Amino acid sequence: MKCIDKVGNKLWVDSGKVFLKLVNKKTRNIGQAFEEGGYVFFNKVSKDIYRNLQAFGFCEIAIREIQPDYITVKWIGDKRELKRGLYKIDKKKFEEVKIYQYFKKEGFELQCFVRIKDFEYIKEVIK
Repeated sequence: MKCIDKVGNKLWVDSGKVFLKLVNKKTRNIGQAFEEGGYVFFNKVSKDIYRNLQAFGFCEIAIREIQPDYITVKWIGDKRELKRGLYKIDKKKFEEVKIYQYFKKEGFELQCFVRIKDFEYIKEVIK
């Protein structure tokens, strides 16, 4: 799977890893896609929480193209802000509760957010 938008931003999967390359930015590994339909995002720092909604943010095109059965967030950011560990939500609930935001009107900027409270806490992870 490889997607390129009209401004040249790229999203692709290589060996199960999901990469995002925005124009004028470094390539980032934003997650991992599993053959059995799972999808893991690695949100590592506090800026990955959208504070107005207390939600995790996701690139809409990544979710749409990969079509996961469930989404798992691995939070290893500041433990004072949120309990470290794995947070999981199934795709059906994800679709029901996601909130859209446009930060820019071009490219992969359509973001969807899911409130942290809508995720199930699975287990603790060590940083």
